Amino acid sequence: MPDYQPVSQPDTTPRDKRDLPTHQELEALRAVARHGTIKAAAESLYLSPHTVDGYLDHLRWKSGLRYLPQLVAWGFSNGWL
Repeated sequence: MPDYQPVSQPDTTPRDKRDLPTHQELEALRAVARHGTIKAAAESLYLSPHTVDGYLDHLRWKSGLRYLPQLVAWGFSNGWL
């Protein structure tokens, strides 16, 4: 029986200034946290859902996280929300 190693969590601390969220990315994340869905967040920001999802994709790349609840928690843990 093989030994299984626990999976480590990704390092979610920004490495340099380019990894910090932009104003637009944070506004999209705040709106999603407030409204619960990308569609509702987009309506509140008067943007397309594709635009909001694009901002969130940038945050996924910068944070190394995959899921929306993880992004919201990451935003709270960094004091951005």
